[in-house]
Amino acid sequence: MKSILTIILLLMVSNFSSAQIIEVKKNRTKTDNGTINTVSVYFVDTTSKIISDSLDLHNLNPYNYLPYEISSSKMGKYKTYEINSFNEYDKLFPSNYRSKYFIDYFVEPGKYSGLLSSTFALSSYEKPVNYIAVAFSLFAQPNYSDQIDGAISTILVFDNKKNLVYKKENVLCVDNDIAISDDGKYLAFRYGAAWSDGILIKSGVQIVNTKTDAIVFEESNGYVVGPSSGYYPDLIQFSCYLGNYFVRDYYFNTKLSKLYSLHYNSHEKEETLIDIKPDGLLYKDRSGKEYILLFAKDLEVQIIK
Repeated sequence: MKSILTIILLLMVSNFSSAQIIEVKKNRTKTDNGTINTVSVYFVDTTSKIISDSLDLHNLNPYNYLPYEISSSKMGKYKTYEINSFNEYDKLFPSNYRSKYFIDYFVEPGKYSGLLSSTFALSSYEKPVNYIAVAFSLFAQPNYSDQIDGAISTILVFDNKKNLVYKKENVLCVDNDIAISDDGKYLAFRYGAAWSDGILIKSGVQIVNTKTDAIVFEESNGYVVGPSSGYYPDLIQFSCYLGNYFVRDYYFNTKLSKLYSLHYNSHEKEETLIDIKPDGLLYKDRSGKEYILLFAKDLEVQIIK
């Protein structure tokens, strides 16, 4: 009997010690050429706090393996390429994608000459998580111009055991902000692409069910801020600035699959949001009095599948 209990205890300890969490670390390194900012993604044992593995963002980036001549090495690990063919441009940014999402279609069939570069965005910097989303974005830029005439993304989602649980290619270009729910079911990201005096892809936000690969929510009215997660359990937040001081704030409870929203005029609003509670938004008015707007009662609600 003692031996059976010992085996069970050992199995319990073994399972507990193998639990991992994902942590993101920002690093700043001073060199002779200036300060280099890098980001590292680690898988950390929750018991020993020892790093057991990591994500190599350079090797994961699909746009670091393009079969073109490298234009410059100044971008460090993120390569810049030269392309001189419309056919190659058309392969990277398919015509059906361009016609659906590009506001102004600048590139006509024929000779194309420009540069390709890539960036990445991560879903979590605030706290350890069980899932992390990584978006790699590819941009095409004509030579000697700041104009963007190509933008597209690939999104990867990993769990805390480093399993790739979701992958989507040829996604609307992710514009820096991306979030993943605590259970990995919902992916939210802001999309868009613009340069100093023009827009290629209008700003918007999408929510995707990673289990079904379905877009379950999309909003492209106004300018989007966010989405972000990690500040509150099971909550993804973003806002749409609609013009004339009108704003719609969104609070997506990913556990309940309910998207709450609040529409208001920021110029007329006298209350200050001071915290988000499990059941609603905590405000303080000018007199210092606190009150709560309840998600279920005071905000608009939409069921997300």
